[in-house]
Amino acid sequence: TGAETDGVDFTLSSIRTFPTGLQLISMPYDYPLTDPAALLGVPQAAFQLAAYEPNDDRYHLYPAAPADRFRLGHGYWMNLAQVRELSQEGAEATDVYSVALTTGRSGWNLVGCFFLQPVDFYALTVRDANGVVRTMQQAMAAGQIRSPLFAYVVGGYQTTAVMEPFVGYWLNVGADVSIIGDRSIVTLAAGNEPTRAAVIAPEDGWLMPLVASAAGIQDASTWVGCAASASDAYDVGVDVPKPPMPGSGPCVHAAVKHTDWGGANGAYAVDVRSSAARSPKWTVTVSAMDVEGNVALRWPDMSSVPANLRPVLRDPVTGRRVYMRTSQGYEFALREGSRDLEIELVSSEDALTVAGVTTSAVGGNVAISYTLTAAAAVDVRVMNMSGRLVQQVAAGTAQTAGLQQVVWNGRTKNGTTAPSGVYLVTVTARTDDGRTAQAVGPLQLKR
Repeated sequence: TGAETDGVDFTLSSIRTFPTGLQLISMPYDYPLTDPAALLGVPQAAFQLAAYEPNDDRYHLYPAAPADRFRLGHGYWMNLAQVRELSQEGAEATDVYSVALTTGRSGWNLVGCFFLQPVDFYALTVRDANGVVRTMQQAMAAGQIRSPLFAYVVGGYQTTAVMEPFVGYWLNVGADVSIIGDRSIVTLAAGNEPTRAAVIAPEDGWLMPLVASAAGIQDASTWVGCAASASDAYDVGVDVPKPPMPGSGPCVHAAVKHTDWGGANGAYAVDVRSSAARSPKWTVTVSAMDVEGNVALRWPDMSSVPANLRPVLRDPVTGRRVYMRTSQGYEFALREGSRDLEIELVSSEDALTVAGVTTSAVGGNVAISYTLTAAAAVDVRVMNMSGRLVQQVAAGTAQTAGLQQVVWNGRTKNGTTAPSGVYLVTVTARTDDGRTAQAVGPLQLKR
């Protein structure tokens, strides 16, 4: 109307508060004419913003394009020295919106949520260069979309099936495509769950999660597994690439590295091998930057690993082996750089066992014989029928695989002569990676 009112009191609320530090962000608005530093009230000389360009496989830094503007549907690395608030809205997406993704050199794209509500990633559709539209699951099976979403959370990556407003994500594509979202279909109301999990095991196989952590940060986006339908080479729609490590720390990163897959060489978040292989093996590279204390690789859930498989982790640097069913993780010192760790699945046919415990009189002594299926440290104890220790015949004795024999002199642990009678012999073997086996046999002592 042209009327003016003076002295009006009002409160300006921020749309979004961005914390200090390195973060992977996006905007659910388009700001085609607004400088991003000015938008957040950061001096241009101090503003740190990076956009990844798939075609030249490198970052472009503010104020160079494409890091010169916040573009709808795209993700950015941002590093803030102070908390900043967004208080200006931009142009919102249309009800049906698409974002073009490029294969480039590596297939990686930084993307963002293009609606003001969370989006179910698996409800999006994918349009290829020929105009053919597929569901997300169909596009993944065809190798057009090669990964779920990877979010950056306090120094490490996590997979997710939900695109949240203001959050940026890594997404890998195997072809030039566009992801399409219909607001009425893909947005999630409060409390609703996505249509499927970010990463699921093959129907004919299993996955074991691996978590790398250090100094309160973690990378929880790595899995190894096996499936009957998988091969030991790259499998489209099954094996999932891993995003590159963030360029600044502190951070921790774990990936299965491949230099034997030809054009598919690289780092992988999910590596599924053939379940027909006798002893599948993975090389997991754990990297760290600016972390204090030890780095740990953990395996929090082994419930899906078949019971007949014995997973063993080996550190080639120290030579240490860890039996993963009896350990929760492995720690090592690594403030900077990387360490390759090997994980191998040993079938029950190769497991440690103690068999054929027999005894025989040899003069005034008793010979105790047994067979080991693998080299181990062995304890041999003679117990009375009440289960009390009579004598420790061997304690941590290193023995090789095959037939073994130790001799009991017939005396108790107190040095007295054991009386005639029936005793029990327990043979306990333990490998250096933590596998254990035990066998019990009777012993008849005659005087």
